[in-house]
Amino acid sequence: MSTSGSRTVSLQTLLVALSALATLPLLAFALWLLQLVWQNGRDDARRDLQQVAATLAIALDREIAGSVRELQRLAEFPTLEPGGLAEFHAYARSLVARNDGWDNIIVTDTEGVVLLNAALPFGAAPSVRVDVPHLLEAARTGQPVVSDVYDSRLTGGRAIGVSVPVFRDGVVRWVLSARLSPDVLSRFVGEQRYREGAIAAVIDRQLRIVARNRDAARFFGHPVTEDLGAALAESPTRGIGRMSTLDGATVLAAWQRLPSGWTVTIGVPAGVLDGAQRRSFGVLLGFGLLVLAAGAGASVMLGRSISRAVESVALDARALAAGAPVTTRRSPITQVAVLFESLREASRVQGDKEHAREQAVAALRDADRRKDEFLAMLAHELRNPLAPMRNAIAVLKRSLGVDAMQRRTVEMADRQLRQLTRLVDDLLDVSRITQGKIALHRTPVGVCEAVREAVETIRPAIEQRGQRIALRLPPSAPVVSADGLRLAQVLENLLSNASKYTDPGGFIEVSVTDTGDDIEIRVRDTGIGLPPEQLDRVFDLFTQIDSGADRAQGGLGIGLSLVRRLVELHGGRVAAHSDGPGHGACFIVWLPRETDVVEA
Repeated sequence: MSTSGSRTVSLQTLLVALSALATLPLLAFALWLLQLVWQNGRDDARRDLQQVAATLAIALDREIAGSVRELQRLAEFPTLEPGGLAEFHAYARSLVARNDGWDNIIVTDTEGVVLLNAALPFGAAPSVRVDVPHLLEAARTGQPVVSDVYDSRLTGGRAIGVSVPVFRDGVVRWVLSARLSPDVLSRFVGEQRYREGAIAAVIDRQLRIVARNRDAARFFGHPVTEDLGAALAESPTRGIGRMSTLDGATVLAAWQRLPSGWTVTIGVPAGVLDGAQRRSFGVLLGFGLLVLAAGAGASVMLGRSISRAVESVALDARALAAGAPVTTRRSPITQVAVLFESLREASRVQGDKEHAREQAVAALRDADRRKDEFLAMLAHELRNPLAPMRNAIAVLKRSLGVDAMQRRTVEMADRQLRQLTRLVDDLLDVSRITQGKIALHRTPVGVCEAVREAVETIRPAIEQRGQRIALRLPPSAPVVSADGLRLAQVLENLLSNASKYTDPGGFIEVSVTDTGDDIEIRVRDTGIGLPPEQLDRVFDLFTQIDSGADRAQGGLGIGLSLVRRLVELHGGRVAAHSDGPGHGACFIVWLPRETDVVEA
């Protein structure tokens, strides 16, 4: 990207120069100080070696802690139960195959009896009792335990492992153990950075080799040398001293104990320490002062240049976030100049998007307004012919003779006309609520009485379908501030919906509960239920409950939308719950309670 022809410098070049000029002076200055403290050089080397041992101890403790955490997560698996051991066994085998740090996974009871062995096919593990201290300790203490080297009864060889208790209902039920791979531990120890010729080893509480960066397989489980054992007995936590190795070499060794009880030790031949110190001093001492002076000045200037560029980028980024125009800037740093240009482009794109978004919002609002106007007009137009139709059916009822067929036909037409009237009224109410044209006439309303009246209104339809309905009302009569007609409309819609989607012979239950803060009304049925994906949108306008192939009861999807809007106008909320298709549904309404409660 063009930067107006100005010459730029690569940011990487500046950072490399800054890093080198900042680091080399520090190193040179440290080595210059080495001349002044030459007489204490050996003590510094000993402290460094002790620090390396401590660092290795921390790294190894984290590695072991990782295995402990993974075992603890595995111990929480729901399949680690008597009925799910086959599935757990399969997963344990796959986990061992993926985790090159573990050789095997076993499950024992608190007495050490093997219940599951991932190294064997499921069911093939003998019910033997393994008397391994770390297994029994984990069961006894309820804490993770890292083992010493032990003779495995299952493999016939030496092994190391980690065990965690498996809790169920707050009690240790089993012990989950993983046999650690000595090769992986030795590889981990070998991958750390040491001085040339260093020998690093891990020792268990019985002073036997667990891992080593050299000849690990040869010395695994081997006791340490006598002088190292004596030194550990005298200073078990940490220390440093001269001693011999299992290879016969004389080293300066430092050791550090881990929280698990294991100990790491690092030995470096004394000649390596002295030789490195001499070479470093001879090569770098003369170069140090020059680098120190030049590096300090250059680092300051480069640091200021980068700092100013970064501050400018930050100012532009904040302006972009605030929607303000981005200032035109230039920089001699190539990447910063490109970043300035990108911020200006982002500002332009953001402005275009904001303009497009405002246009889209305006279009959506206009479409929504037109939709509301259409619904209102449609409801009014549909309502006009209903009154003469009701009058005509009323005249027909009075003029009917004894012909049963004629009477059933007129009654059927009357039921369908009432249903159509209700749908049109619901549609008109939804339109009024959407346009803010509905007003609530609040008075204290007894919830229990309102529920009884709604049930009696819907009862003929329920009985016609051969359904049963039950009421569960509290001993006190809770009161809410509500529009009685609108509350009745909510309850009747919920009851009608429950009856509509419940098969003949089904059961509907209506309960009222005073929770202290709200009045809770539940309408539960044994109908077709709701799939999980419909629970959030069942209250949306024109959303139908999917009842399968039979859509005869689908309706227009207005009733539940009207329920939600009326409840929200009352300051309440409504929710739907179902265990799935075929398991019924439950609709719950919460209304703010009045502080005064009328005793029944």
